[in-house]
Order: sequence, then structure tokens, then C-alpha cells
Amino acid sequence: MKSIDFSKFSGFVNIRKKMGIPDNYVSNFKLNFSNDFKINTWKEKISGTGLVISPTDDNFTHDNPDGLLKYGDEIVLLYIRDQVRYIQKNEVKNIKSSYKYHLTWCKTMEDMDAKRKFDKYVVSNNTSGWFDVKFVYNNNEISDIEHIQLNVCKNCLRKLGWKGYGNGIYNTEIYENFSLTEYFEYVKNNNKYDFRKIPMYNSSNARDNVYPPDWEDISAQLKNEVDYRCQKCHWQSKDKKGLNVHHINGLKYDCNRSNLIVLCIDCHQKEHSHKINRFRKS
Repeated sequence: MKSIDFSKFSGFVNIRKKMGIPDNYVSNFKLNFSNDFKINTWKEKISGTGLVISPTDDNFTHDNPDGLLKYGDEIVLLYIRDQVRYIQKNEVKNIKSSYKYHLTWCKTMEDMDAKRKFDKYVVSNNTSGWFDVKFVYNNNEISDIEHIQLNVCKNCLRKLGWKGYGNGIYNTEIYENFSLTEYFEYVKNNNKYDFRKIPMYNSSNARDNVYPPDWEDISAQLKNEVDYRCQKCHWQSKDKKGLNVHHINGLKYDCNRSNLIVLCIDCHQKEHSHKINRFRKS
């Protein structure tokens, strides 16, 4: 809240003198705007692509009795903004994103949280199905913000039992015809929502998920420290190949020692749901 210096207004100065109020008098008067005014202002901004919000915003809550993530009285969802592609940037030809947005704390979210990768997610109250995304090519080149369409997570639909998803022969039809607008209206009326953790960032303030400039030195030093041995299966490389340094939480810029582990190619692949391109064991 900004204070107003009334001493700059001659009308108020004259009134103060007539009332005999000392020049150094400080009033405890405060001017407050109602929450309705704030909510109406941001609601007016939600159109088309929606409004990406910050988890630190005063209007953002997650400890509601109904278990909903809310901004004011609006429901939000989770998705990954920085999406990895193991191809060169110039090789992109209408490649659709395989990443999904999440409606509830489904099996995928549980697995990502267990692997300490929850901080890759950002929050949004976008109802269009189109999201602000950055593509990371081969872990070292990142695109500008692109506006792309994402699909709903099937594990979320299964957990929610959305229109019977998971219980019949119409799964494909239910998935392909899923509507965020329809879903949000449903959960508002039925209080059906189950997110349990809140991301640190939104799509505007999340750091670019790329390796730091000295990553090769960090990686080499760590492999040397563990004597070129996989820290899971304990396989040892004789030619210093076939080992990768893995970021446990999936954030490549987070090179704290507690977030790094040396893995052989096989153990490293088990940590990722997508195929990784690395040296073979030898």
C-alpha cells in the first residue's frame, strides 16, 4: 500500500493550519480497497489464453476446505513450461508436444514428486488448452515463449473418473473431447480437486532449464570423485565413458551436490520417461 504525502496539496495545508494541527503530526488513517475490487480487476484480464499467476500472490490459496488450488475463487492447474527435445532446433517440423497438464495429484504427479522433480511445474488458470511454453533443444539451446496446445493427463482423468474414464470402451472419445471449461465448471459445483503441493514458479518467472556454462567441469569433477562408478548399480567404467551426471529434481541449473548423482546409461534411463541419447556402457 502506498502512502500519500498530503503536504504537497496546498488545500490540505491550509485546512491543517486553520485546525491548529502541528506540521509534524502523523495520522494513523489508512485507505483500504476491498478484495472484491482486486478480484474483479484480475477477472477482467482472464480471456482467451487466461492469466498465469504467482504462487506467492496474496490471492492464491491451496489450504481451502474443499482442497482446491485457487486464485480468488478461480481454480488453477499445473504444467511444465520448459519442455525438453533431443533434436536440433532447425529439425522441428510441426512436432506436437507430448507433455500434459495436470488437474489433480495423479500417479504422474506422485512419481514426479517422489523423484524430487515437482519444481519443474508452474501454475496457471488457463482454460483454453493453449499454454506458454519454452522448448529446450539438446539441453543447451532454449526457445522464446511459444503458445502451444497441450492435452490433459490421462492419469488425472482416471483418478477423477471423468465421465467414466478408465471404466469402459469410450476412453479415447472422453480423452479427445475433454474440455477444461466444462471441467472447471464441474469442480466448482462438486468440490472435486486434490492438489497437495504448490510450485515455486509460474511460466513468467521460472528460470530457463538449461545447463550452466561450467557444466562439463562440474560433471567431470563429480565422476572423478566417485571413481567413475555408478552410484546405483555400482558398475565401474574402465574408459571413463558410459556415465552421466543426473539432476535428481530435473532442474539442470540446480547443481547443488545434493541434487547430483553419477549414473550409468541404464540407471540414468530409468530416471526418465523419455528416451535419452547418451554413450553406451563399455
